[in-house]
Amino acid sequence: MHRWQQYNGDLDGDVQPRHNSGPLDIDALLQLASQSIYPHDPIDGSRNALENHQLLDPDPPQALFPRDAPSFHGPPPHSFAGDVLLPPQRSLDPVPASPSVQSSVLRSPVGSGEWPGQLGKTRRSQGRPAPQADPQDGSSSDDREGGMRGSKQSDDPNALTALREKNRRAQRKFRERQKQKLAESEGRARDLQLALERLKMEKSALETRNALLEKMAGMKPGDRQPPQIEEVTGRGCAADTAEEAVCTGAADGAANASLRDTLPPSQNTIHLTVRNGRPGLRSGEGTLALSPEQIRSLPQCELAALWKDYVNALTGLLQEARGDDSCPAGQRIGQLIVEVRLVLSGLMSYNPKRWSTLRAFKMDPKGQAPLLEAPPADWSRNMFRAMKLTSRQRQAAVGYRNQLLLRMGGTLRARRDISLEILRTLGGPSTERVVGDLQGGTAMAQGLHVASNAAEALRRNIMEEQQLYNQFLNAIRTIVLPIQSAIAIVQAYPWCPDALAIFNCAAQEEGAPPAHELLACPVPPGVPNLLMPDPPQLPRLKTAGA
Repeated sequence: MHRWQQYNGDLDGDVQPRHNSGPLDIDALLQLASQSIYPHDPIDGSRNALENHQLLDPDPPQALFPRDAPSFHGPPPHSFAGDVLLPPQRSLDPVPASPSVQSSVLRSPVGSGEWPGQLGKTRRSQGRPAPQADPQDGSSSDDREGGMRGSKQSDDPNALTALREKNRRAQRKFRERQKQKLAESEGRARDLQLALERLKMEKSALETRNALLEKMAGMKPGDRQPPQIEEVTGRGCAADTAEEAVCTGAADGAANASLRDTLPPSQNTIHLTVRNGRPGLRSGEGTLALSPEQIRSLPQCELAALWKDYVNALTGLLQEARGDDSCPAGQRIGQLIVEVRLVLSGLMSYNPKRWSTLRAFKMDPKGQAPLLEAPPADWSRNMFRAMKLTSRQRQAAVGYRNQLLLRMGGTLRARRDISLEILRTLGGPSTERVVGDLQGGTAMAQGLHVASNAAEALRRNIMEEQQLYNQFLNAIRTIVLPIQSAIAIVQAYPWCPDALAIFNCAAQEEGAPPAHELLACPVPPGVPNLLMPDPPQLPRLKTAGA
């Protein structure tokens, strides 16, 4: 290896050019080079001395001269004759040169004292990658235009206002769509609820009609039959107490059947607690005891006074209970309603005339004679609303009401025929014929016999009507709660509650036939008359895909 090649690693890049430092001293540079090569034997002198000591070849290697050294003297004109023409130096920064220029500079003589300028890059810089282009330079014109538009839009207040308004409109439309979907869902839920209620009504009606068909076709023994009025007759209220046994046989058989025929002797007397703690009607210790004989002879004024006592007691208890039948006030209401039903059952059995008077007349709060006065027009509807019957209660009550009217229609038509027969026989034989005719007594007896038969038929007809209504009341007791009965008694005062009028209001809401149509409808004998209203047509529900 040539000894000048040892200087490549030490001198290449170690001597950095200094800008604005004046002309470069070649002798000082050579002396620095000799000191780095021979640290223990430095050589002083100029370039000629180095050549004389054979330390510097006439043609030094390229590595001795730094490539980045500035040049303050232009190259000789003849040295670049075969190469490219370098531009004049305008700055001290290194300018990259082609290899031909570097070779021509290195071949120029060094002894002339002139330093070649713009030698190019060093070896280290030769291995470096070329600087990458600015990413912005390679961006497309569309990106630059889009960026300019975005900056203009962000700076334009009108554009920002329009954008905010657009966002608000979109949010408002979204909220409206959500509200519309919610309303549609609620509407479908209401339609489904209505359809469910009507399906329940239709099911109940179909069960009733199925029971009618089974009854007509003849059911097998042990099969379950629908409840008829006869089955619930006399059961009274729901509580199973000893006193309620009076209700069990009150309306069975004929209307004048005695309680002694159906009850033990100890239960013939009804004990009432409405007047506990104060003197009562025919009571020695404040507790009212009514025997069947006392019920038969009970005056109207005393009955009205007893009814008023129950109305006063129930009014205060209803305010305390507030619809809760499990509280002490509610339990006391149930006890008083049992007593009221026992009194009414006794009147139905022992004193039908007094019972009809209680239903037909207005009771005088002052204890005077009853008044034949009709209640107000909205009287029954107010009671119906105050009782707050459930849907199941209304349907059952309407069924019993329909059965009563159907069966009572035949009774009323029979009464009309009896009345016509009585009118036909009222004339009887004339007085002149009875006095002058030897058969006058016989003719009179014949007329009395015909009239008596007609009167007896009319009496039986009236008893049959009373029995039908009593059976209807006993059936209603099985579905009406005691607290609802107390509300009806208080609301109806000074009249007695009219169960048929109350459930006529329920029949209107349930869509049952009116009363006059049921009364005029003939019913074949042996066919049960428990009818339910026809269910209304179900609405067509909108599906999700519609």
